[in-house]
Amino acid sequence: MGAKVLACSTNKGGVLKSSLTVNLAGVWASQGKKVLIIDMDNQGNSLVSFGKNPDNYEDTIYDVLMDGLAAEHTLVNVWENIDVLPSNDDMRFFENDLKESGRDQGSDKFMFLKNAVDHLRKQYDIILVDSPPTLGTTQGNILAFIDYVMIPFQPEPYSQRSLIKIVEAVQEMQQEINTNIEILGILATLVDARATVHSEIITECRQLCEDKDWHMFDTVIPRSIRFADELRKSGLPATLSYPKHYIVKRYFDLVKEIEQRWQEIEINQMV
Repeated sequence: MGAKVLACSTNKGGVLKSSLTVNLAGVWASQGKKVLIIDMDNQGNSLVSFGKNPDNYEDTIYDVLMDGLAAEHTLVNVWENIDVLPSNDDMRFFENDLKESGRDQGSDKFMFLKNAVDHLRKQYDIILVDSPPTLGTTQGNILAFIDYVMIPFQPEPYSQRSLIKIVEAVQEMQQEINTNIEILGILATLVDARATVHSEIITECRQLCEDKDWHMFDTVIPRSIRFADELRKSGLPATLSYPKHYIVKRYFDLVKEIEQRWQEIEINQMV
């Protein structure tokens, strides 16, 4: 059986997409799973999270997508059981270069990633895709390849409206690409447990998800400025550098929920 392929996607930055990606990788790797992170964001945060400079790598996902370079030639082993297919600033030009080369026509423009890396499913247990905060051609390539999408959001005023727009945008892209990916769930991030307004917004969003028949994870990822400062010094994802920290425990809880959701979805698909 091939890898399960998951991306955290939204059109909003600053909601911990990259942090979620590398920390989930850390949990699964520590449990003996072989994990691949495919970085599709030009910021290259997947390598940065492991203390590496993405600008030091000449061959990246851009070369795989645009020039047909074999994905295997770009893989960087960053930790036991974790490989990264890196990205850097070159990826900023991907959509424009597709257009200039005349390869952005029809639904084929969404198939570059799948065609380039689908064979890697056989080599890993989990593939995680770090996505940019946009819903354009790059995101379309991600949605055409993955099996599951998780949508993170920060509880703030107008969160319900933003969630509806994000989920509807993902669903519209699903139809355009004609893919059967599952929306795995909605995840609250950067939650301040001391802020009453955050608790109220999360309660409202849970009701919205129930009304819309969207799954919302019980786990929430808290905000901690002090912990974030400590983490920056470690040069590793929190799940590898501070696995016993009470905040990091949330990522382990989230993995349990994700795996339970996978089982539920697979059972429903068999009915």
